[in-house]
Amino acid sequence: TVAGRTFDLFGYNQTVTDLTMGRGNLCNRNRPGGSSSTLNVRGQITYTGQTSLSSAGNAMSAALIYAGPDEDSPPTTLTVNLLGPTTFDIADGPQTPDMAFGGNWYLDADNDYYVAITGTGNTPITKKGPGFLQFKSSAKNMFAGDITIEDGTFHGIVSLIDAGPFGDAANNVCLTRNGTISFGGGLAGSSNTLANATFAGGNKWRCNIGNNVDINLASLARAGGSRGTLMLGG
Repeated sequence: TVAGRTFDLFGYNQTVTDLTMGRGNLCNRNRPGGSSSTLNVRGQITYTGQTSLSSAGNAMSAALIYAGPDEDSPPTTLTVNLLGPTTFDIADGPQTPDMAFGGNWYLDADNDYYVAITGTGNTPITKKGPGFLQFKSSAKNMFAGDITIEDGTFHGIVSLIDAGPFGDAANNVCLTRNGTISFGGGLAGSSNTLANATFAGGNKWRCNIGNNVDINLASLARAGGSRGTLMLGG
């Protein structure tokens, strides 16, 4: 559990069953000579919505997982490796995003501290809770498994051409309840290819933030037997 503190892997690898975070960060920070760390997660990743106050008296709530800066030579990197089906249960705090993989405390376009998401075997992802989950990738995330978004928003940021935050091109996307998927980037021509997408609730699909970005799908359809609606927007 990380709450109001920093858990620095210091270039080592670590395996946990579940990861629970309030306001705080988990990182592999830059150090002379660079380093690479991998966090292996067996089960659920949770953001509790816990807040604390900054020195200016503002609420700070984001749970941030980062490495870097990766412009250092040699670079400092962090990989989060999923060891099986993984649920992200994200509460809705006062800051957006609520949990971010990649980025910095300012959550701006500078100092792009990327985090790679990988998977061992089949690693489907389920996004639960009303909060905002964000993946920021500099390359294609290498996890294979369907993505189910039940509630809240799952957002992928692309900072380099052909970086795919949502993983393998064979991954299906299933939107249920009030789930929203969104995709954005800073470079024109950014894209992510996925397989089939279905919707079964009051769902949204957004492409926003930055220049023109594309999501390529094999198919998009209402889930069988449902009365789902899908709003497309930017």
